[in-house]
Amino acid sequence: MSSRTMILEVLFTAIIALSIQGLTDASDCNNEEFVQRLILLENRVNQELSFTRPKEESIAQRRLSRQVKVLESRVAEMALQQVRSKHKHELLETRIKELEEQVLHNEKSIDKQTESERFGDDEQIEKLTINNQEHYNDSQNRHSRPLEKESSKSGRIRRSFPENPVAFTAILDHEVLHSGIDQTVVFNKVLLNDGNAYNNHTGVFTVPKEGVYMFYLAFGAGFEAHRLWLHIVVDGQAKVAGVADTVQTNHDAQGTNLVLLHLHKGESVWVSTFGIPDVLIHGSQTWTTFSGVLLYEY
Repeated sequence: MSSRTMILEVLFTAIIALSIQGLTDASDCNNEEFVQRLILLENRVNQELSFTRPKEESIAQRRLSRQVKVLESRVAEMALQQVRSKHKHELLETRIKELEEQVLHNEKSIDKQTESERFGDDEQIEKLTINNQEHYNDSQNRHSRPLEKESSKSGRIRRSFPENPVAFTAILDHEVLHSGIDQTVVFNKVLLNDGNAYNNHTGVFTVPKEGVYMFYLAFGAGFEAHRLWLHIVVDGQAKVAGVADTVQTNHDAQGTNLVLLHLHKGESVWVSTFGIPDVLIHGSQTWTTFSGVLLYEY
C-alpha cells in the first residue's frame, strides 16, 4: 500500500471518529461546527487525491464520496433529532407551565370555596339562631298573652296555652258508708291544686276560665258483694260514668272514666253517686281519686 493510500485511510478513519463523536455528544456539540470540520476534512481528502494516480484517484474518490455522503446523512439525521428533541423540550416546558397554572387556579378555587363554605356555615348558624329566637319569642308571647279569640282565614278560633295553669288531683282517704243517690263525693285530700279551683271541703271544681278541660275519675269496690256507680257532673248534668260491681266476697273491682269538656268560666264540676242507694265508697287505700286539668284556653 502506498503512502498516499495510507493517508486517505487515516483521513477516512478521522472522519468516522468525528461522526461517532458527533452522534455520541449530540447534545453538547454544535452541528454547524461539526459540518465545517467535515468540509475541511473533505477538502484535505481532495487535495491528497490530486497527487494520486488517475485510477487510484477514481477508486478512492468514489469510495470517500460515498462515505462522506453517508456521514452527511448521519449529520443531517442528528441535526433533525436535535431539532425534534428541542421541540419536545419546548412542548414539555409548555405543558409544565400549563400544569403549574392549573394547580395554582385549583388552589385558589379551593381556598375560595372553603372561605365561602365557612361564611355559609356562619350565615346558616346565624339564621338558625334567629329562627330559634323568633320561635322562642313567639312561644313566650303565646304563653304570656291573655285569652284570645282571633279568627284566622280558615275561620278557626285561635287558641292559646293558659297564662296561669289550672290542674288538680284529690283523693278520698277514708270510707264513706251508706251513701245515698246523687250524693257528692268529697275528695278531701289534695295532692295538687294549681289555680286553687278545687274545693276539698265541698268536692266541687269551679271553672276559672273558658277552655278545654280533661277530667279523670277512678274508684274501687271490694271485700263483699256490692255495686258502686259514680259519674262526673257539670252543673247538675251527668257527663260520663264509671261502674265497680263485685259479685262475691273478696272480689275487687275498679271503675274509671276520662272526659274532655269545653267549659265556661263559673261552671261547676263534681262527682256524685247515682242509681243505687246505700252504697259503700272505699277510700282507705287511695283507690278513689278525682283529677282535672286545663289543656288550653279559648
